[in-house]
Amino acid sequence: MKYLNVKDLLFTIVFTALWIGLIYKKAGLYDWIFQFDNILISYLVIAIPIIIYATTLIMSRIAKVKFLNKSND
Repeated sequence: MKYLNVKDLLFTIVFTALWIGLIYKKAGLYDWIFQFDNILISYLVIAIPIIIYATTLIMSRIAKVKFLNKSND
């Protein structure tokens, strides 16, 4: 893909690992997330920041290529 590279994938993996590590390290946060009866809600609380980060990263790359690199048209 011309928009993403290995560095972006690495940043997303590192962010995911740090986010999940923070959740498991902080006992209060872990207990708060997993207190919900519906386990899907708990996993959405974990996944939504990761999805937002990855989407922001991808959209910034697309905007950079589309608007700043006019010579690529």
